[in-house]
Amino acid sequence: MGTAVVLATAAGFGNHLLIASYDARVAVLVLARTVEWGHRIAEADLAVAHIVHDPAAQMIRADEQAAVIGKTAVTTLTERSVLARQQLSDTSVPGAGQHLLGLGAKPGLPARGLRPGERVLVTPVVSGQTGTAETALRGAGFPARVFGVGGEPAQATVTVDVVIATEHLDKATAAAAGPVIITVLGPGN
Repeated sequence: MGTAVVLATAAGFGNHLLIASYDARVAVLVLARTVEWGHRIAEADLAVAHIVHDPAAQMIRADEQAAVIGKTAVTTLTERSVLARQQLSDTSVPGAGQHLLGLGAKPGLPARGLRPGERVLVTPVVSGQTGTAETALRGAGFPARVFGVGGEPAQATVTVDVVIATEHLDKATAAAAGPVIITVLGPGN
């Protein structure tokens, strides 16, 4: 009877080793939390998952973590998603020929809020000639890309960090002195 138990245990262990050798799982990097467009990847942003290897997928192996830290997200990366090489860049934001600028805006404009990476048109608002009416300066707008939004909705103004091209720096710094209207641009605009 003792021999039967030993043989059964050995057979079970042998089967386990055989099945485990066919398990094609690999350790890959996944997002431990959401990383917004333009932000750099930090060690705390990453986690390791063991998944079945798919040659068609551009997964980054867990042993490459050191090379990923410090790279820039080229799109918003959602929590628990598998990290792929095409989602990362060596170029920082702002890049060459770009500037990061904080602008004051009324909260809730647009009502759904702004998201990092969105392309927008920024138009300065000035006090009107008669009384306290405010008007937008026609033709004074400039294109930008949202980097982040700060401030509480209950405040009179929130700060919208935008990335602008050097060619719009003069208009943008003038606009930073007062409130602005921010228009989200659709595809092709």
